[in-house]
Amino acid sequence: MPHPCQRREGSQVLELKRITVRFGAGGVPVVEDVCLTVEEGTKTVIIGETGSGKSVLILALLKLLPSTAIVTGEVIYRGIDVFSLSERELAALRGAKIAYVPQGSGNSLNPLHPIGKQVGESMAAGNLLPAKELRARVLALLKSFHLGDEERLVKQYPHTLSGGMRQRVLVAMGVAPGAAVILADEPTKGLDAARVRLVEDSFMRLEGKSLICVTHDISFARKIGEYVSVMYAAQQVEIASAEVFF
Repeated sequence: MPHPCQRREGSQVLELKRITVRFGAGGVPVVEDVCLTVEEGTKTVIIGETGSGKSVLILALLKLLPSTAIVTGEVIYRGIDVFSLSERELAALRGAKIAYVPQGSGNSLNPLHPIGKQVGESMAAGNLLPAKELRARVLALLKSFHLGDEERLVKQYPHTLSGGMRQRVLVAMGVAPGAAVILADEPTKGLDAARVRLVEDSFMRLEGKSLICVTHDISFARKIGEYVSVMYAAQQVEIASAEVFF
């Protein structure tokens, strides 16, 4: 297999080139010299123990780290240098082109708004849609994830849903604006086996989307991944197809 930093020919949608992250000048790297090529419509899992740098890496891709973080390297999305974008251009890229699904059993949902409103806001993404059309789109999206009783679900608040359902709603929100790339951080963390299976099902339905999923759950990685990147102590120590890796 070629070195991951060596450019490959093909339909790549996202390229990470020698990404290094430090907190503070002279700080020890928490991510060091990581390279990754993500092809159109593929699912890549990044695995490794807690503290290996997995979550910091995907937060760095969209410049979501705090101001103390020093990030070097390149992130190329369909020929666009992400790190060279202005804040306004970056805001337009987030969600619409590259979506981020945070960890926490869906706890990132706003507890003050019903599910339908939150999914609708992410789906509209700045475009004004008639209320009736927006509701129809929200229901269609939720039905595609087989959440069940979607007419009732859109009126419910996050606290009334299980952790697995909230996590699946977050995945739906990530897909809603039509993003080509989905970044998911520990989507099964804290979930029991039954709810993990629901999240697995959600990711398997992401046809035509490119997925980068951070996880420490080897079983989950095996079920959803096509490519596997292993991180240890801030470094990428292995990258392979899932078939070869497992």
